[in-house]
Amino acid sequence: MNRTKIEWVKNPDGTQGFTWNPIKGLCPMGCSYCYARKMYKRFKWDPTIRLDRKELDAPLCLKTSSTIFAGSMFELFWGGFSSRRMDAIFNVVQETQQHTYLFLSKNPWRYSELFLFDPFSPKNCWLGASVTSGDDKDRQRLNYLRVLNPNLKPKRFVSFEPLLGDPLHGVDDDLLGIDWVIIGAQTQPERQPEEEWVQKILEVASKTGTPVFMKDNLKWPIKIQQFPKGLGPKV
Repeated sequence: MNRTKIEWVKNPDGTQGFTWNPIKGLCPMGCSYCYARKMYKRFKWDPTIRLDRKELDAPLCLKTSSTIFAGSMFELFWGGFSSRRMDAIFNVVQETQQHTYLFLSKNPWRYSELFLFDPFSPKNCWLGASVTSGDDKDRQRLNYLRVLNPNLKPKRFVSFEPLLGDPLHGVDDDLLGIDWVIIGAQTQPERQPEEEWVQKILEVASKTGTPVFMKDNLKWPIKIQQFPKGLGPKV
């Protein structure tokens, strides 16, 4: 577990939160812009997919309430893990209710499979979807997140990073039910999104009252870095 430089992962006291990667290895999803894959190649890390027992228990050692981004280097909801591995991760989350966990996935439909049944209930979790453009798969991710497990009333967020297309083309209500929005550009190589894509997100977020967090890599005249209630620094 490492203290992270990711701007939107903040502890309640305003300090930087943590990244937690109990699953090690090269993610098989293979997104072209994935920084984790570049790091594995650069540092020649072991690509074998495995559960790291020492890393798994790391949140148990944190004494103060912290914000933890789970799976920053691997798609935990890839679908190729045994239930035993996933249960081991969720058991730690369940045992550390003092912490807040951020899960971000390109397979948000798996949240229902894993979070629907007792004894696990994501009361200390924020469930996110990664949406980078306006293609059919991204539209499905966003729509699925909106209707996710209404009985559990999960806290939901969307990460439009890297923003490579217009994810809200022709719609005015696709952020209803979303509690937080993150917008970021592509880095290495740098690729800034079109201004109209960002403006559309801001307009829709304003209509639905959804807090917006702009990453530092997004070049925009006015930087907005809002945290929703119950996440990030306490005001």
